[in-house]
Amino acid sequence: MFNFARVKDNGTYYGWLLKIESVSDLMLYHERNNNARRITIDSTRGNLNNSVDCIEAMQKNNGKSFVYNLSVLIQKQIESQLEILSKKITIYINKNGGWFYSKTAEELETIKSHSFPNEKPIISRWKNGKHYYAKVGIVDVVVDEKQKWDSYEEAKYAVDKFLKEQL
Repeated sequence: MFNFARVKDNGTYYGWLLKIESVSDLMLYHERNNNARRITIDSTRGNLNNSVDCIEAMQKNNGKSFVYNLSVLIQKQIESQLEILSKKITIYINKNGGWFYSKTAEELETIKSHSFPNEKPIISRWKNGKHYYAKVGIVDVVVDEKQKWDSYEEAKYAVDKFLKEQL
């Protein structure tokens, strides 16, 4: 489970943010986030638009592959986050992966959950696929050690059971 907080910082009110206070919290977030985001680049560029521009600029400068430069960018981000945590400062991450740290944030409300509050479940199936899969935010729905279902209805039932288990 993750800790989430609604935060006020320097006069700005934020919605629900993932609250990271330890290295284990950070590693769990990155593990779940990387599993959930199969990074694909298309014309819309999804949540990666600024990162993609940065990586493309890195490619032009160093001649290395996109994947290599992506790994460098992720490594630098994690190194920065680890340094912040070593100073006992809380990191807050939004559902799109944007983050900031603060010593002065006022937490208005906190909860424990497997996913961002009010995150809608997504049930999907690969094109021409036979099985259905479900996610709630960045978390794969796994119920009774099962992660894929033969019908939409079975997947919906699993999502409902998964969400009830969080309460």
